Amino acid sequence: MIALAAVAFVIGAIVGAQQGASASDSLGQQFVTAWTHADYVSMYSDIDAASRRSMSPSEFASAYEQALRTATALHLSVTGKPDETSGSGVTVPTRAQTRLFGTLALPFALRTVQESGQTRIAWSRAMTFPGLRAGERLSRRMTLPPRASLLARDGTVLAEGSGTVTPGTQASEETRSSPLGEAADAVIGTIGPPAAAERATLEAQGVPSQALVGQTGLERALDASLRGTPGGVLLAGERVLAYASPHAAVSVRTSVSPELQ
Repeated sequence: MIALAAVAFVIGAIVGAQQGASASDSLGQQFVTAWTHADYVSMYSDIDAASRRSMSPSEFASAYEQALRTATALHLSVTGKPDETSGSGVTVPTRAQTRLFGTLALPFALRTVQESGQTRIAWSRAMTFPGLRAGERLSRRMTLPPRASLLARDGTVLAEGSGTVTPGTQASEETRSSPLGEAADAVIGTIGPPAAAERATLEAQGVPSQALVGQTGLERALDASLRGTPGGVLLAGERVLAYASPHAAVSVRTSVSPELQ
């Protein structure tokens, strides 16, 4: 009899907990869980009709993908139960592991409305990333440290400095100073603005849009090792959510022999 009573108590507690969760809490949990799995189709189906009329599913997904690149996010998770802050407000605790800004423990703030007897997410741009308040958007200000030097096999410098425009080249191509002069340009290569196909990948790594990256030769082949780690601030509107210091890369030694070159 005691065992049966205990089982009945546990079942009653579970049912009570399920009944106690409001429609807003359940929808908030569902929406944010879908976000952690990049299930933008499910998220889009949960937002209010006015928001769906104002943007397509692809535009909706792009807004979230842009926010993840801005934050250099690597992994997302829900860390607790939703909390109904007001009649239509819900916050869901989350954790975002990022490439540059560490682990961000931030609440995902949502607002819900009733439409034709159903609970929907009253969507806004502030719902593209946790930690944002009404009217805020996620952005960042990033810098790269000085580009590392390229060294020859014997340790002498092949290329150094931030880069200067070389007469006779396209404006988008630059070379760094080299004691070998123009004769080594074909091997050392050039730096310049990233190609359009590379921008999204570099953005997800925190590289500023105005940065110069390797275009040809060794500068391109060894670009990730030469440019160092970006640093800067992650912003919610004008508020600082997180900060990361830039870290310069060490000089990279190659197998190039200046005498043979």
